[in-house]
Amino acid sequence: MALTYPFLIPRWLRKKYEYYRGYNGLNGQRQLGFYIPGVNYNDKVLNDLTKLERMDQDKLVEMAISFDKPYLLTEVQKKVPSGLTQVWYWVDTYNNKKYYEPYKNGNGDISYATPEGENSVYGFGIYLDGPAVTEENFITSLEQGLNGKYHYEFNGIYTYLKGDKAKPDKNDISILGVVVTGSAKEMSILRGQPYVRGAVLGAVVDKY
Repeated sequence: MALTYPFLIPRWLRKKYEYYRGYNGLNGQRQLGFYIPGVNYNDKVLNDLTKLERMDQDKLVEMAISFDKPYLLTEVQKKVPSGLTQVWYWVDTYNNKKYYEPYKNGNGDISYATPEGENSVYGFGIYLDGPAVTEENFITSLEQGLNGKYHYEFNGIYTYLKGDKAKPDKNDISILGVVVTGSAKEMSILRGQPYVRGAVLGAVVDKY
């Protein structure tokens, strides 16, 4: 059972239970989570950077970093410390942010947004031994998807990005977060950085 559904948990347990962390329903592994800038998560934004000091400092770590606001790719590449490898960029494809606003549920409680899981976000990664991946590559992939099985979803994203133009360009690609890898020691440099809103560990084999 995925642990991202607070309505399945008794109300008296909710403050103690980490139901905002996503897990794979098949193998139980923790999953990366992402926080959309400006969305109200009721102050329940995970920051796993605090766990790094308890790790072996040479341990390799994968972490999803959610930003305080959207940035251009060039800004992200300069902002994230060079000791970390930026392996994947999360793109703003959210044409209906009102969907994430708090609302009163059937029990009279206020329900808030939960993090986006790694299987429900869009973006582009890098080739460690190949050519650089750019915003244009992401746009090309979207255009290819317009004629595929999920054309309705791809068309919504494409339309949002291009606005009133004939097609989007690289300046229309806003980056909301990044997946980085590095040692626990290297990752700790992100602690206290003002652009980091949330930081979520991916699958790990230890207690962290």
